[in-house]
Amino acid sequence: MTDFVEGPPYFDAARAGGYAWQDGTPWLLCRDGEARPALADPHLMKSWAEKQRRFIRWTRDAAMFNTAEVAQNYALYDSWFRADPRRQLKGRVLDIGGGWGLFREWWNADEDGCFVVHDPGVERFAVPPPETLRLQFAVGLARPAWFVEGFGEDLPYRNSSYDTVAVISALDHCALPSRVLVEAARVLRPGGRLFIVQGIDAEEGEKVPGRRFAARLLRVVSSPQRLHRVLRQRLFHRGDPHLHHFTLGKLLELVTDAGFVEANASVISPQFGVAVVEARNR
Repeated sequence: MTDFVEGPPYFDAARAGGYAWQDGTPWLLCRDGEARPALADPHLMKSWAEKQRRFIRWTRDAAMFNTAEVAQNYALYDSWFRADPRRQLKGRVLDIGGGWGLFREWWNADEDGCFVVHDPGVERFAVPPPETLRLQFAVGLARPAWFVEGFGEDLPYRNSSYDTVAVISALDHCALPSRVLVEAARVLRPGGRLFIVQGIDAEEGEKVPGRRFAARLLRVVSSPQRLHRVLRQRLFHRGDPHLHHFTLGKLLELVTDAGFVEANASVISPQFGVAVVEARNR
């Protein structure tokens, strides 16, 4: 495991022995007894496990990734990244909760760069993404990456190892979001970048155009693919797979409480409630 200490994914030497490389794959999987951090709350972990099962079942349903919505989401992110070259994910990137590592699509690897996906859901490593995602994110999925099993609350990496930590549509699935962000700060180099993509709720009393019931209903009935998705969601994917819900204000509070500075937010889709938060490590 020495190579994985001096090179990607830059394990802490004391933690490297807890992982085994599965030959023929880019996967580094936890050895027995190393898969769960000590969160000291069995009820929280039980709730996490139940919601994770719902989420994994959802990711395996191709109808949840229909062509229209995948293209819409891709265009949303692509326009944001292309609006300013400085927004590209750069260098050594740790993608916490990154699943298939789709955001390699907007990764600019320099000579020393690497892309590491850290996720407890090894079921997603083993099953390729749906065809719609494979086609839309073909460039990113062809780029190299490491996939490491584990929780964001307990990162096994050396201090100051990464240039960028990304948490993309994942913080609301984490057991302890505040702890994830503290760990992110630890493994980021001084001045390194935190990048969060997160669905957000409206602030209390806030009215957002396009998110009212009538507008949502119109979007659904105007597209057979969206209607099919909603019906399958209602029939087969009942229950909220998210452990947390954030307003933009709460999200920024979590980031600053973790010690990050220069935090700024872009609501890239008020209609769908999607925000990007960027901040710098001290």
